[in-house]
Parts: sequence; structure tokens; C-alpha cells
Amino acid sequence: MSLLRVNGWTRISRETVTFVYWLIQQIQIMFKFLLALSLIGYLLYKVGGMFFRAGAASQQFRRPQDTASNVNANPVKDKKNSGTKGGEYVDYEEVK
Repeated sequence: MSLLRVNGWTRISRETVTFVYWLIQQIQIMFKFLLALSLIGYLLYKVGGMFFRAGAASQQFRRPQDTASNVNANPVKDKKNSGTKGGEYVDYEEVK
């Protein structure tokens, strides 16, 4: 960056001015890119939410058909696995 001093005034070289204009253009391009990317992301978020709600609604309509058949919705657990793990259960007592 070369600065010229003429009659007490500081002048910036043409190369510096050209670089600053180029840098401003690059920042504007990056801003437009980020703005477009965020808009695309927002649209995908909204459209994806609509598809998710539609899928959840279709599952609600299918669920009564599944329960109407002879399928047991609440299977009985084995007595072997129903106990607590790690030993005997002890009642809680408050210690003062």
C-alpha cells in the first residue's frame, strides 16, 4: 500500500483504490450468496415440515387399522426380566 503526500494531503494510490473496490464487490457477492443459501435453507425447512406433518397424519389414520386386527398392542413381559436389576429392592427412608 503506497501513500503519496502532496501539499500536506495524503493521496492513496490507484492500486489501493482498485483493491478496495474489488474487496467491496467480493463482500457483496458473499453477502448475496449467504442470503440465497439462507433462503433456500428456510424454504427446505418449511417444505420439510409440511411433509413431516403429512407423514404423521397418515400414520394416525393407519394406526386404528393395525389395532383393529388381532395384534396385541401391549405384550406381556417375561417374569424373568420384570424384576429390578442389581439386587433386592429396599424401601426409601429419610435420614435426618
